[in-house]
Amino acid sequence: EQDDLVGLDDYQHHEVRGRLSMDDGSRLPDGITVSARFNMPYPRVASFSDLTSGAVADSWDVAFAGQRDRLVELTRVEVADDGTFVMSGVPAAGAWLAVYHDWVYLPEPIKMEADDDQITAVLTHGSAIRGRVLDAAGTPLAGVEVSGGTRFNPYAVFDSSAVLSDLGETETDADGRFRLGPTPPEIELVLRAKHPD
Repeated sequence: EQDDLVGLDDYQHHEVRGRLSMDDGSRLPDGITVSARFNMPYPRVASFSDLTSGAVADSWDVAFAGQRDRLVELTRVEVADDGTFVMSGVPAAGAWLAVYHDWVYLPEPIKMEADDDQITAVLTHGSAIRGRVLDAAGTPLAGVEVSGGTRFNPYAVFDSSAVLSDLGETETDADGRFRLGPTPPEIELVLRAKHPD
């Protein structure tokens, strides 16, 4: 497998130190982890004006097939109680900071460049979406692709404050359960489920 070819000695990398805080000054929840990612992590939240002005310039569909999960495994670390972390193995070519927790998310994407030895990230409150996919008889369905995001609104072009959110895609487990998000509060979302058959 291609994933097996990637190790810390296989690419130029550096160490990044960082500090997380909450936008409202509250205490960080326990159990936050962070990692580096080749592609911009979910949720991807932007105002319509940011998208049209180019403020969110990186493609949301950048993918390095077979390598994304391996980089997360190599760089994922726990955040200390004071919000600090030290992440090794960050690609010198650049990578996105990903934050993992059910109740907080990173509203502004942060790209870690080769000269970034210290970063500061401000998190905001959100909530994960958990659910279960069943067939008509109530049997759990495994392997169903579930995605979520903001409902398409053609009038958003006239509303510079409109917020767009993309929660990405996941698969249901053997019991039909899935998790997306976390998502920003007070945003109307649409969930889609697609069975591979």
